[in-house]
Amino acid sequence: MFRSAFLALVMTFVLACAAQPSFAAGYNAGSFTANLPAGWTMTQDEEVTNFAEPSGPLELVILIKKYDDESIDDVVAEMAGQTPVQFLDANIYIYEDSSGSRGWCMLADDGTVADISTNMAYVNMKSFISGLNAAGDEPGLAEIFKALASSKQAADWLNYVTPAFADSEGGSDPGDTEDEGTLFEHKTFTATIPV
Repeated sequence: MFRSAFLALVMTFVLACAAQPSFAAGYNAGSFTANLPAGWTMTQDEEVTNFAEPSGPLELVILIKKYDDESIDDVVAEMAGQTPVQFLDANIYIYEDSSGSRGWCMLADDGTVADISTNMAYVNMKSFISGLNAAGDEPGLAEIFKALASSKQAADWLNYVTPAFADSEGGSDPGDTEDEGTLFEHKTFTATIPV
């Protein structure tokens, strides 16, 4: 009886482990590392690091910039342009561009900005997010990755669990100031920051 139960427990464990992809592959992007299943490709072009799934269209993109004295208004103007944004905090916003890709962006205290985006849902998004680690000489990036990993809202947004904010209560489109909230006047559009 005990052997049968033990054998069943071991088999369940083996099957459960086999069902989960291995995150043993570490990708070193210089200023940070990321853990993804073996076989993914990583390409870099200056500030942009792109991770692509080996057998499909899924892409995870991390853009990192350094600013000396930029406000979040300046960051939104440069990074989002005409794309509507929704602020989650004073220095964190999310967006969905015209192609349907979603992103999460943060300005750290030291002027580091990271924009993490994806073109579709990824079943292991939370694992990807929590596996991002800043290099030792990147305190701003460490602050950003910590905020990202601790935000269920960010993971749900990037994994397309949350509906598009422009269609939901408290969302904003360029020029939309009818919702309750704080008016945010941007160089290229006006939005309402939910209270």
